This record gives sequence, structure tokens and C-alpha cells, in this order.
Amino acid sequence: QNVTLLGSACDVGESKSIDVDVYLDVPFDQGGTLVKQVTANLTNEDGVARACGDFEGNHRFEFVIPRDQVTIGQQVFVYGVPCPDDSCDDAFIANGNGLFSSTVMATVI
Repeated sequence: QNVTLLGSACDVGESKSIDVDVYLDVPFDQGGTLVKQVTANLTNEDGVARACGDFEGNHRFEFVIPRDQVTIGQQVFVYGVPCPDDSCDDAFIANGNGLFSSTVMATVI
């Protein structure tokens, strides 16, 4: 069965959608393997809009990792990516508690 990553990412207070990087095994700064970059541009619910401080933009993302690319117990690291044109101050991603941080880690089950 494939692994589906769902989440929210934003630059708080900005309506512009940001990108999200997905790495396997270890964090990117420790040599993690970049699986994919996706844009957090899917429609979100009011809770995400409130957390992002923006009711106009879209901040949800969904990404499917084929099962043959991951194994049970493998770690997945998800990062909000600052805008390349520096128009975003900070990129944040929601963790499982609805709080925002710069990185979220999960384990494939």
C-alpha cells in the first residue's frame, strides 16, 4: 500500500502557497534523500486558515510515495520551503498536534 502524506504549510500571514520538501531516512542537512517537492496549494479548512493567519490562500498539500520507494520503519521528514524570491519570511508546516514548526518527522507504518 502506498504512503500518503497530508498536511498544511504556510508562511504565516501570507496568502502565497509555499513548497514542501519530502526527505527519507535522515534530515536534509544530514544527507537525507529528497523524494519530491510539492506545493501546498490545495484548499484548506478554516482551522488551517486561522493557524496561517490567512483566509484567502490555499495551504494544504498531499503527496503519495509509492510503497516500493519506502519500507516500514523508514523515517520521512517534511519541510516548508521558504519562497525563492525571499517574499516569504519563514516557512512552517503543521505537525500532528496542529502546531507549526519548520520540520515534521514521521515513521512509515
